[in-house]
Amino acid sequence: MNRWHRAISVSVVIGVLVFALSGCGGAPAQEGAPESATVGASAETAAQKTATPAEESVEGEDPTEPTAPPEGAADEEAEESEGETDLVGTDQDDAGSGGDAGAFREDALPIDLAEVYEGLLDGDDTADWYSLTVPASSVVRVTLSAGRESDGLEFSLRNADLETLGYSPYVAPGTEEDFSSVLSAESDEQLYLEVLGSGPYTLEASAEAQDDAGSGADAGGDSDEAVALGMEESFRGALGGEDVADWYVLDVPDGSAISLSFTPDADADDHSITLYDPDRYDVWSEWSVPGKVTRELRYAVDADRGGTYYLAIDGGAGTYAVELSIAAQDDADSGADAPYDVDDALSIDAGEEYSGEIGGSDPGDSYRFAAAEGMVVSVTAGDDVEDLLVALYDSEGSEIWYDYVSEDTISYTLEEVLDGDYVVQVADATGTYTLMIEE
Repeated sequence: MNRWHRAISVSVVIGVLVFALSGCGGAPAQEGAPESATVGASAETAAQKTATPAEESVEGEDPTEPTAPPEGAADEEAEESEGETDLVGTDQDDAGSGGDAGAFREDALPIDLAEVYEGLLDGDDTADWYSLTVPASSVVRVTLSAGRESDGLEFSLRNADLETLGYSPYVAPGTEEDFSSVLSAESDEQLYLEVLGSGPYTLEASAEAQDDAGSGADAGGDSDEAVALGMEESFRGALGGEDVADWYVLDVPDGSAISLSFTPDADADDHSITLYDPDRYDVWSEWSVPGKVTRELRYAVDADRGGTYYLAIDGGAGTYAVELSIAAQDDADSGADAPYDVDDALSIDAGEEYSGEIGGSDPGDSYRFAAAEGMVVSVTAGDDVEDLLVALYDSEGSEIWYDYVSEDTISYTLEEVLDGDYVVQVADATGTYTLMIEE
């Protein structure tokens, strides 16, 4: 009760006392009329004096008693309250849920693949989390469109350990951004999509199975899970996210030649490629190959070095293309690899031009011919062949001449020939050559 109320109460009490005194008895009361008037005047004066502090209290606050709100204040607050709209959990309908998507992973709103959803971030609601289940060995793609009324949005895709699989730092109002991530082949995965910012948006997540080398799945991440390749292959593969390596296995016959080209796609991160022999030795590799750059290999396999080879591709996210051919060597039209050992040399005829190749695990080729005095042995190194060794052995197996040739022709004329076959050997280089014994 404030001072104004107390003043009113005092006035009422005094009035009651005056009334009571004036109404007691007949004549005595009349005789005391002047006294009653004096009492009434005193009461009125007292009331006026008592009321003065109450009137002052309207102008200032009493530190011990709360004051009544100004007239109309409650109505103004009601109008302000009606003018503010709480979008969180009421007007929102994130992904058709009838409410707000959670602001944390624990409250993530489940969504389905291949569906387009609408969402809204507004006021204190600055984060929406969604969860989705994606099949193993999939390529998942997420697209987010920021509404024109938005302030620009940010979104990311995370795995169950909250590791980032894809991220777009800024989606401008009225624009669209997307990214993709390649999942491992182990099992279906629970993924999370986080949208940050302010404003309306639409989002869509889709997934399709990997198809590395036409396998309908992901090529394994090591040799034990490698996808088998044939003798002639033209295939594509994909890396990214949790899929950081693709392995392929090749059955390579003895005396074969492996031809291979490797090209990451234009938008791919740098990739690396390695070829392993049956002993798991790295026999060829190219590191950090950028997009649209092609690396090529021609690898000759020795007559006894066939077996199980492996091709490993690793690196950042992106797709790549591989052209592969495994065919028998055809040294001197033999349909096979000419042996390196002089004792096992391949027989050829004088007067004919022959071609062959060496390199890789094939150190060299040896050819046997019936020697005669005055014959000319000519060997021409192919393009880009450096320091090709050419050696000549007599019928007793003794080396009688050798020399090196690079992208050119070298010749030797036989003199004082022994009876029996001679052997010419080409070795210690990589590439093709031609050979001719001129009579």
